Amino acid sequence: MLAKPEVFNRRLFLQPSDNYFDRRAVLNPCIIKNNEDYHILYRAVAQDFKSTIGYLRARYQAGNPVVIDRLSKPLMEPENDFEKEGVEDPRLVWFEGEYHLFYTAWDGYHARLGYASGGSVDSMENRRLIGPLFETGEALKIIRENSKLGDYVKRWSEDPADMFLWEKDATILPERVNNKIVMIHRLRPDIQVAYLDSLEQLDDRGFWEDYLRHMDQYRMMLRKEPWEESHIGMGPVPIKTDAGWLMIYHGVTNRPRLTYRAGAALFDLNDPQRLIGKTKEPLFEPVEDWEKSGDVNNVVFPEGLVVHDGILDIFYGGADTVIGVISVRLDQLLDYLQSV
Repeated sequence: MLAKPEVFNRRLFLQPSDNYFDRRAVLNPCIIKNNEDYHILYRAVAQDFKSTIGYLRARYQAGNPVVIDRLSKPLMEPENDFEKEGVEDPRLVWFEGEYHLFYTAWDGYHARLGYASGGSVDSMENRRLIGPLFETGEALKIIRENSKLGDYVKRWSEDPADMFLWEKDATILPERVNNKIVMIHRLRPDIQVAYLDSLEQLDDRGFWEDYLRHMDQYRMMLRKEPWEESHIGMGPVPIKTDAGWLMIYHGVTNRPRLTYRAGAALFDLNDPQRLIGKTKEPLFEPVEDWEKSGDVNNVVFPEGLVVHDGILDIFYGGADTVIGVISVRLDQLLDYLQSV
């Protein structure tokens, strides 16, 4: 087995501004490239803790991302009751001629998947909830029919019966696999995959009820390492490489204290559930003061990726307060994941 590649050039990328909507915190950015520009959507937090989506445009100069312009008002803010307390943690993907945005819709009690789409980054329309929209008590009745889902029964039973399933960390892959739309998401504690014939199934209740009943067939990655003991979740939209689909993800432990760390995993191009290899130890973890102290201490939360001159730059939230970037050689990371 090869040695785990070293990360390098850890640096602060973005801090809160004087604008009202991101004065308290900026975190968890997604990134999509258009020509030489990188469009970055990030979670912006106001002093009252309500989240909106901020926007900036960046370009690479001398090997580092540099902010070219930054919007002084939210790109997206709550419009519906289901997101009245925040639109959070965006993931943006270009798929079949359109942008598709997945985000966490937070109403103060329920965390559910929000979705919008459009022809440009600043024209997202048809905002709505998607995914398995079941209250926990109802979902437990469904999955108890399957004896292979006992770990989910145990975990979901910790939540109130009237709380909707805690659903986060979702996207679709940027292209179909075996003529299916591949949706990756996370119902705690592990990462799952769903195969769709069309995007209309995103909010098809019958589809999701059958999916929950047979969810043991759709597990994508399970927790294995001590630093993942609480739960894991996808980070940025996975990228396609010659070696497979590369996913940067987060793992969470509650002992001895709550800590978010980042790992990497590689999946087969033609079978996204076939894991080729994953990091046994974290790829990186909180070490800097701005990763260890903030609105939520001891957090690195990866959500954006850029490949530039053979270097993989990972953009992440630090302590739920600032945005950092850290680098790793892409070839070394892929070689390592194929060797473990």
